[in-house]
Amino acid sequence: MIDAETGWYFIHTSVKVAIFDGAKTLLALNARDEWELVGGWPTADDESLEETVRRETLEETGLVIEELHLAHATLFEPVPTKKVALVVYAAEASSTNHLDLSDEHITLQWFEVEDLPFNLPEAYRTSIRFGFRTLYPNP
Repeated sequence: MIDAETGWYFIHTSVKVAIFDGAKTLLALNARDEWELVGGWPTADDESLEETVRRETLEETGLVIEELHLAHATLFEPVPTKKVALVVYAAEASSTNHLDLSDEHITLQWFEVEDLPFNLPEAYRTSIRFGFRTLYPNP
């Protein structure tokens, strides 16, 4: 989109997190029947992308994220003709005993990093690989 005031190209930013519990990563099933990373859009109240992803993670899963590591950034088209800037962090789960499912997703599920579901977009697969290598450089 072109910003009417500046004439600059404008693109929305989606901030996600690849949460790991060892060799497993947490995914959320959306209404399009696709798995995705948890996270979402920055709000006017967010002071940083890290704040955005911590807030979204708590809202969508009930998990509190401590340390974040920038893992991957790319342009992504989650639905046709809707390109976004995708920024993905990597984090280790502080507790995986109980997840609180929000109404934003159908279910939450842990997947082995080496056995991700077929209906996971490639941009998220790539982000998970980068995130895993960031947290566990010598597995």
